[in-house]
Amino acid sequence: METIRHGSRGNAVKKLQHILGIKVDGDFGSQTYEAIKKFQGQNNLIIDGIVGPRTWAILESIAEEYCIYSKEQIQEAVKSKGYT
Repeated sequence: METIRHGSRGNAVKKLQHILGIKVDGDFGSQTYEAIKKFQGQNNLIIDGIVGPRTWAILESIAEEYCIYSKEQIQEAVKSKGYT
């Protein structure tokens, strides 16, 4: 998965937002930035707001762990881990 950051747009951003259980609009704005920094802090990652290989690996492992297919399932998984 490509590295994305504040200002990025597109499908990778939508996937990120979907996993985090936040508004999916494909625009890596301030809400996404704050959500990913919180996620990084809770997962002992560098808190830089940049979604690179390490951050993607943990995000995708959460999605796989919960066999997430719907927005509701993602939101429940993210909340159960305390990320929102």
